[in-house]
Amino acid sequence: MAQRAPQQQQQKFIALMETALRNHRAGKLELARSGYQSALRLMPRHADAIHLLGVIHRQTGDHARAIELIDKAIALKPNAAVYHSNRAAVLHDLGRPAEARACVERALELDPGLIDAMMRLARLDKEDGADDRSLVTLGKVLAIDPDHVGALDSIAQIHTRASRYAAALPFYRRVRELRPDDRRALREVVVCEMTMREYHAALDSLEMCLTHFPDDVEFRNFLAAAFYHLGLFDESKTVIASIDPKDVTPGIVVTDTLVDMARYDFAAALQKLTPIYAEHPENDSIGWNLSLINLGLGNLEAGWDLYDLRLGIDHIGIRRMSLPLPFWDGQPAPGKRLLLWSEQGVGDTIRMISLLGEAIARTGKVTVACDPRLVTIVARSMPGIDVISLQTIRPEEHDLQLSLGSLPTFFRRSFAEFDVPPRFVVPDRRRRLQYASLARRLGPAPVVGLCWRSRNTQGVRSRYYLDLMELGPIVSVPGISFVNTQYNCTIEELEAFYNHTGLVIHSLPDLDQKQDIDGSVSLIDCCDLVITANTVVGDIAGASACPAGASAASRMACSPSASRTRPGTRRRASSRSPAR
Repeated sequence: MAQRAPQQQQQKFIALMETALRNHRAGKLELARSGYQSALRLMPRHADAIHLLGVIHRQTGDHARAIELIDKAIALKPNAAVYHSNRAAVLHDLGRPAEARACVERALELDPGLIDAMMRLARLDKEDGADDRSLVTLGKVLAIDPDHVGALDSIAQIHTRASRYAAALPFYRRVRELRPDDRRALREVVVCEMTMREYHAALDSLEMCLTHFPDDVEFRNFLAAAFYHLGLFDESKTVIASIDPKDVTPGIVVTDTLVDMARYDFAAALQKLTPIYAEHPENDSIGWNLSLINLGLGNLEAGWDLYDLRLGIDHIGIRRMSLPLPFWDGQPAPGKRLLLWSEQGVGDTIRMISLLGEAIARTGKVTVACDPRLVTIVARSMPGIDVISLQTIRPEEHDLQLSLGSLPTFFRRSFAEFDVPPRFVVPDRRRRLQYASLARRLGPAPVVGLCWRSRNTQGVRSRYYLDLMELGPIVSVPGISFVNTQYNCTIEELEAFYNHTGLVIHSLPDLDQKQDIDGSVSLIDCCDLVITANTVVGDIAGASACPAGASAASRMACSPSASRTRPGTRRRASSRSPAR
């Protein structure tokens, strides 16, 4: 009988622990707590039961009691790696990362393959900004368990935080495969694909999302946005119309107004978005879209007042600089050294050259930091400023800063202020003479430059560009010499056009019009007319006072800066003379 009692007690202890563990794993924490306490009444010094009770206290928010119990368990069983790992978790919760790291390192000394400890170490490294170390540790986790969802997701998050979406996407997709019913797993794939502009892939992913969550408003808005970006405006509107008005969010209204803007219905967009922004003035994305709508309607002051909100928005193609300099407010600042940095593309920078003189008049010394391909052009066109590449900025050499794109908010607040000199970009004289000489060989006919597409013709942008073969009716016009001003056109493409149509578009094979912008400026300056899509070519033509226009094709559009001859600009009978 004396031996039977301890044996019965042990069996009862095991039964209590098994039940408590089942309840613990099922998230029934109070039942688990009661079970561990009952087991400990039978075996008060059982280290595992004490440790697990400590874990329960951590999960229910009693961190002081959790530490007390886990320390007691460690005293009884000091080489149990999992105890040290869970002690690290409590210390992390308490905001004591250094102590947590020491516990994790001890756990991994005892058991280098303990995944929970490895995950905690990776998290501590990530929070310390040591993403590379975190990725190494997470890789070791996947070497042990290739389908560890936490490790896969953590790797994806690290890549996402560093804007490495292509690297993140395979990990997000694997998490989705492992948890196909998990809304967050489904959502992360879509967000990543949308950010990468992989809209066709996003449509496939959204089909999965809406299969599991058919009434999810955010997923339906993603669907409408994907259709918009693919230029499928009717489909986008259909999705938006299917959403119950009581479920419409500000994001849905933004998507709806983007479609309106793409259809040039700015009045409808303004009517929809104005009340939304009044309710959500903290939302920079809404404010910036409202800025663009007002500018599209010609409401310049209202548009410019919100325009700088773009600098606080991610993933819209705007460069943002983190410089330890105050921003210039446009007021006179004599003697101050102003740094103006380009935020967007080559064409945007060229447009801003026309405003630099006004900035100089209000400040002392002006420096422009821009794409290296533009340094020589800007310096030649505006002799009173310093021009450097973006990569060589030294903040200590300046007193104030401003994005180039913000200059119009000070200097173009009415249409009268657009009456600027028609020509504000100066070509390289030697190269201009060289190209003029080549143009004379084409004969007396006017020279017309052709540009039909942008570098990016994906999605909605494809609606505004042509295929080269569609230019046949233009190039067939007699009495005109057509030259290629398309910056990503190959000789093979021009040869295919000739073989198909029998028409010639002259080209300079040695001129790389993408990298050699200075050469493009000289070439365009030799043209009598430029027919262009909405690309940098239109900006160069406008800045050179070269007339620029659109073809009859509905998808061909001029750059705003070159859509009409500027006041005071005369069409030149022959621009191929050696000098103006």
